[in-house]
Amino acid sequence: MLVLGIETSSFTLGLGLVEDDKVVFDLFVNSGTPQSEDIIRIMKEWIGDPTQIDGFGVSLGPGSFTGLRVGLATVKGLAIGLNKPVFGIPTLDAFLVGVPYTEYRITPIIDAKRGDIYAASYEKDGKRITPYLATNPVEFFDQLEGEHIFVGDGVRVYSDLINEKLGRRAHFVSPNPDFPRGSWVASIALNRLKKCDFDQVDSLEPIYLHPPRIIKK
Repeated sequence: MLVLGIETSSFTLGLGLVEDDKVVFDLFVNSGTPQSEDIIRIMKEWIGDPTQIDGFGVSLGPGSFTGLRVGLATVKGLAIGLNKPVFGIPTLDAFLVGVPYTEYRITPIIDAKRGDIYAASYEKDGKRITPYLATNPVEFFDQLEGEHIFVGDGVRVYSDLINEKLGRRAHFVSPNPDFPRGSWVASIALNRLKKCDFDQVDSLEPIYLHPPRIIKK
């Protein structure tokens, strides 16, 4: 089985091709908001015949609204045009593929700008133990129990705060994965393909989260 994963939840582009649990192609481009034309061009130049692909995985967010719309629209077009299944993968879930072995809880954090983060926490076996959140980082780190390994571009922004709040309970990956790889999205999609756990193309939507705001009157 051959699955293509597309990751556009940030100002980057990730494309990954996984075949029977083996990564055969993995591209990461940090060049601003990706465009659908970029994805199609790279596929033609590097991947070859798209009819050989058995399914498409796409990152659903949370993340950049523009990037998510580009990725999802591209995948929907490919899935419909080639009559292939599609799998929507939450961006925070995809980080778990990049941290396969740990004794700690895994907590991806994405910088949502304006002093907020997108985040979720998972047990070491991958079970999610919080909702997908758009929240204030201080409040989020204050409520964390146990030891956590942190990943995501939010680590660069909030590492000092994390260490202040969790101390020795905080752990990090070096080098830190700022954003998921396309191959991570493809890996999760491949597992779902094996289970025939498809998403409906027409109803698949991005995960848009808005941090709570205090409106001053």
